[in-house]
Formats: sequence, structure tokens, C-alpha cells
Amino acid sequence: MIDVPDWDTYYDVEPKFLPAAVIRREVESGHIKSVSYDTYKMSMFLEFHDGSRYLFAGVPVSVFNSFLVAESKGKYFKNKIENAYPHLKLPKN
Repeated sequence: MIDVPDWDTYYDVEPKFLPAAVIRREVESGHIKSVSYDTYKMSMFLEFHDGSRYLFAGVPVSVFNSFLVAESKGKYFKNKIENAYPHLKLPKN
């Protein structure tokens, strides 16, 4: 938590000074290995067991949180994320 006396003034500064966090979680899934979420950029990064990696833009934190608690991460991804947000396929490591 950042202690800011005047929150509105704080948000008038350049974006590079805004608070951000990247959250990474290993997940239990037959296909998905891990997921990361950038709170500032609202981007979600998924890494699959086969080594493929995708970056999704404009994903609300509520969707990320729902993904984390979904009974089936693969089904949630297919139904709520895969075709709902712009994304890039990244090169494998």
C-alpha cells in the first residue's frame, strides 16, 4: 500500500509513477502452466505446458481473479478470455 496524502494529485503525475504490480501464479491445469497479471497495463500473460506463451491486453482484474478461482482453468480460458481480448502469441523460450 502506498501512503499518498492526496490521491487525486498523485494521479496527476506521469504514468511511470503510478503504482503497479505483476502477479504470477502457477496453476493446476492440464494445459496452462502459469499465469501473470500486470495491474497497471491490465495485461494477462499465459504460459502453457507445451511452451507456447500468449499476452492478452485489456483484461480486467476481475477476469484474472475469476480465472484463478475457476474449477477448470482451460474451460474458463476458452470461454471467457481466448477470443474476448486482443492478444499476441509470443516466441517460445
